[in-house]
Amino acid sequence: LKTTIGWTLENIVKIYNAIEGNIRPIQLTSKRYSFNKLMKVSFELCIEISNKANYFAIWLRQLGPNGFNENVNTKYRIYADKDGKIVEISRSTYNFENQERLGYSLVLIEELLRSN
Repeated sequence: LKTTIGWTLENIVKIYNAIEGNIRPIQLTSKRYSFNKLMKVSFELCIEISNKANYFAIWLRQLGPNGFNENVNTKYRIYADKDGKIVEISRSTYNFENQERLGYSLVLIEELLRSN
């Protein structure tokens, strides 16, 4: 199965500034995506923003087919579109990874801000 999940996160700087007084980071999660051909598996894209650093964490969460916190070998690619150019954030390692945090990466906010 192959699919592309598009998630546009607008005004990330405003979100970052809005949590300025928070002690804990906030976590944003996309809606859950699944496939008609494989209903036991679904995915969520997760972002965690902390006001204590100029970066955010991003990862893909796989739910199913069996349980939670299992190691899976899932092919994926996490990237951003910056001014029409693809900025790769993470991709599958072709090794078993924990399904809760596939491709977990820390990204500098400035690296993904658009020019305008």
